Amino acid sequence: VSPDQCIVFEDAPKGVEAAKNAGMKVVVITTMHRKEEFEPGPHIIGFIDDYTDDLLAELFS
Repeated sequence: VSPDQCIVFEDAPKGVEAAKNAGMKVVVITTMHRKEEFEPGPHIIGFIDDYTDDLLAELFS
């Protein structure tokens, strides 16, 4: 699978950075870190709180 077809679910800023560097899109899971701790950018397609089952199904279709 090519990186541009991947969606990474990540809860650490360094993991989000690694996914960005690999050319992958990221859904941030805020567990130990607040939204403000993540560098904004087009690689972040949202935070887990924003997602519903319907939206996730659409992303993976």
